Amino acid sequence: MPERFDAAIVGGGPAGALAARLLAQRGWRVLLVERGARNRNKTCGHCLAGRALPLLHEAGLLERVRAIASGQPASLRVHDERGSCLSAPIAADAHGENLIVPRSQFDQLLRDAAAEAGATVWHDAAARVVRDHSEQSQLRVRLPSQQIDVECRLLIGADGVGSAVARAGGLADASNAGRKFGFAFDVAANADAIESGAIEMFLAPGGYLGVVRQN
Repeated sequence: MPERFDAAIVGGGPAGALAARLLAQRGWRVLLVERGARNRNKTCGHCLAGRALPLLHEAGLLERVRAIASGQPASLRVHDERGSCLSAPIAADAHGENLIVPRSQFDQLLRDAAAEAGATVWHDAAARVVRDHSEQSQLRVRLPSQQIDVECRLLIGADGVGSAVARAGGLADASNAGRKFGFAFDVAANADAIESGAIEMFLAPGGYLGVVRQN
């Protein structure tokens, strides 16, 4: 027999984790499915702009996020392939604050907060939509040691660009999903090599390199 939930959310990034927490706080039986392991790294900037902080404050999570922050970005510097540089300040919240927060810690903090609110969180879990219609959806979730069928009244796709959930629901064209590649790594740098408080973006044909200094 399939496991039944009021809502199943595919994708354990900030959007999926906060949605799971909010629904669980309202008494829903919620499943959050995350493909990666706990504290997985992510090819993405570590910077939270000021306009995101009131949302975390409203959710009661801002102080927990501040506790894992490793700095505050103040400006964005964009370098093109010809060596030109465009610099602009980063908008802060009403208190003049932005945060640098490693995504491996930030995303996990939000998933753990969803679990604390009562959501069921599965890591290392690959979900495939078996059936999706207005009354009920069914997922097949592959975990490291087993495969579980899940039925839910509400299915939420928070699995990013090229969402498999959106494609299964006919909301996106699978042929346009495209291929995307990203690499994330930490490097030791001379203190003067990267400007403190600046997000550095180096543009190149087909992509970019983003660098941020964690104090």
